[in-house]
Amino acid sequence: MNARPGSSSAPVARGWAPVVAHAVVAGVTQLYWLTYAPIATDAAEAYDVSKDTITWLTNVYPILYFILAIPIGWLLDRAPRPTLLAGAVLTGLGGAVRVIDPTSFGLGLLGQILVSLAQPVLLNGLVLVAHQHLQPEQRPAGIALGTVGFFVGIFAGFLMPLAFLSGDGAVDLGPLLNVQAAIGVVAAVWMVWTARHPAAVSAEVAGTHGIEALKTVWRNRSMRVVAALAFGGFGVFGALLTVLQPLLEPRGVDAERADLYVAGLVLSGLVVAAFAPAWAARTGNERRLLLGGLAAAAVSMAVAAVDPPLALVVAALCVAGGLLVPALPVLLEISERLEPELTGTASAVVWLAGNLGVALMTVVAQIFIDSPSAAFTALAAGGVATAAYGVRRLTPTVIARASDA
Repeated sequence: MNARPGSSSAPVARGWAPVVAHAVVAGVTQLYWLTYAPIATDAAEAYDVSKDTITWLTNVYPILYFILAIPIGWLLDRAPRPTLLAGAVLTGLGGAVRVIDPTSFGLGLLGQILVSLAQPVLLNGLVLVAHQHLQPEQRPAGIALGTVGFFVGIFAGFLMPLAFLSGDGAVDLGPLLNVQAAIGVVAAVWMVWTARHPAAVSAEVAGTHGIEALKTVWRNRSMRVVAALAFGGFGVFGALLTVLQPLLEPRGVDAERADLYVAGLVLSGLVVAAFAPAWAARTGNERRLLLGGLAAAAVSMAVAAVDPPLALVVAALCVAGGLLVPALPVLLEISERLEPELTGTASAVVWLAGNLGVALMTVVAQIFIDSPSAAFTALAAGGVATAAYGVRRLTPTVIARASDA
């Protein structure tokens, strides 16, 4: 069996450049995903279609992710380098297609489809790239960097349209798409350049693929625990991002202000995620960070549910974001240690579980959309339930088993 990257006989890791480039392109996929969501009315006018039609430019991403997450994970385990390169090329191409005619809905949709095909490659590949290019002690920081790039893309997606407001207060779509395309093409070229030398891949990676890879990952009880925590933790966070504006609307918060609050929530998570996951891995505090963060985030949403002043609601939600975002890189890093030869499939399971959690908890929150207190209570209950499950299932033995894998 060939040595996997990071072992004593593996080639010397090529450092941080491929990891940083991958993180940037992963962020670009999120930037493109959110291009139209904050400016649905302006985009509908620019493309001369209805607002309901515009939603397809955003909804195509989760739809294709649910379909492709596991198969892309298999491809990453089977043929990592060409799969990663395809993801970079599709991202750059998708952004470029959208600017061919900024008044064509068809080209806008085609560009979004191309990038939505790349998204599972970039997200599932975050752990794999860190695994290939960094030494074991560097990987927690590398995985955290990748997820920070993901959330930076979300942060920029909500704020970038504000820089392209025209005199009448509408967003000028053409220049916005041009700038985003330039960012995407440059990032994609950089990622391709940093990946010009292939990384070592072990024989086990090449020999275990398809449904057998998924069975191998899912038979690992500890991986099921990690997936469940991703389902609850990322589910609560994603649902909060999705429904925050209608929940704050009764307080007189319009869409523009709500986007700023969402950006603040994401930013608080970015700040903590920049250092907390690597610290937790270095000091053995992964369990405390995960469970303590879930519990504290649940308390923060419970505070929002009792209808305090708006400033306190926003502060509480920023605390929730700051504690939930770092959980994702910690869970991804644990999955890499649990399944070092199937990092693509293991990452796909974690991401897919998290996105399924977002879908389910968003539906639950929307059931109570006319009662913000009830919706915040439901999200807090989701956080409490996940933390309680983690206390029982995410034992120190599970963490130790991951470290020894």
